[in-house]
Amino acid sequence: MTPGRPFVIPSSLSPWCCVVARRWLCAITIAAVAASAFAVNRAWAGPAPAVEANALATKGAALFAKGEYLEAAGLFERAYALDAKGFRVLRYAGRAWQEIGHWERALTLLERYYALETEPSLRETVLANLDKLRKATPRDKALALDGAARKYPQARLEDQAAQALEALGDAESLRRAIEHWEVARLAAADAAAKTRVENDLARARERLRIVQAELIRGADAVGQPAPATVTAGQSGAQWAAWIGGGAAVIAGAALWGVGAAATKDANAQYTAKALSYSAYSDARSTADVQYFSGIGLAGAGALAVAAGFLLGPGDAPARVGLGPHGIWLAGRF
Repeated sequence: MTPGRPFVIPSSLSPWCCVVARRWLCAITIAAVAASAFAVNRAWAGPAPAVEANALATKGAALFAKGEYLEAAGLFERAYALDAKGFRVLRYAGRAWQEIGHWERALTLLERYYALETEPSLRETVLANLDKLRKATPRDKALALDGAARKYPQARLEDQAAQALEALGDAESLRRAIEHWEVARLAAADAAAKTRVENDLARARERLRIVQAELIRGADAVGQPAPATVTAGQSGAQWAAWIGGGAAVIAGAALWGVGAAATKDANAQYTAKALSYSAYSDARSTADVQYFSGIGLAGAGALAVAAGFLLGPGDAPARVGLGPHGIWLAGRF
């Protein structure tokens, strides 16, 4: 090539060089577009799951330290859902649910963590809690869940608490289960859910009725207190039975009405969010005592009135006794 003169591609090579140049230019353009698209997709996809899971776990640990166990448990479980390799958050999720009072869920999470953990020193850190949860009786778990449902109404644990309490089967547990079913009915998301809860509520009420009837029969079978003997011709006893029984019926009806009105008012205020769950629970407990006490008092009064009619003249004594569940009669009238 002569200095000062431009380089000229021989005419025989010009077409080939142009083809190669065009191909290289297309390849470079395609690669640049693909790289740009990949970068855009990564930007839209957000951080990697492991990074986001770590951020959630860190936030959950801070909430746990402040005693906000329900929120912490949710974050720990979300972190595990994002990154199953970070299974150690299951230990913290289990501990959070244990503090909340949902011991069955806590046991499930801690056992899953224990099965996945390979480091002996870390496995040992959950043995004490696992032992406590494994030894817990169904009553222990049900009562803990009962407390959790009352303390954390936003967790909507009423269904689970009611089922656990109802499984115990005693009168007090059934009464608590009924309270939870009533709250669950108020919080039902739709008509189908409300119908299901109403069926559960009806079942629990029927079971409580049966248990209470069995308790009454059992108490009567054990024995009655020494009866009072009323001989024929005691008209004063008749009048006492009529007057006392009538007064008991009236007082019982009034007390029943007060309890029913208080129950309706508490339900209305809770539905309107004018009452906290704690205040609602206290109001319902008071109303239930009035309601059932009124029924019992009115029933005892009715029996006393009936006894007055039965205490007529005759040659054999009649026995009238006051048992643990009302007035009972025996003998010839």
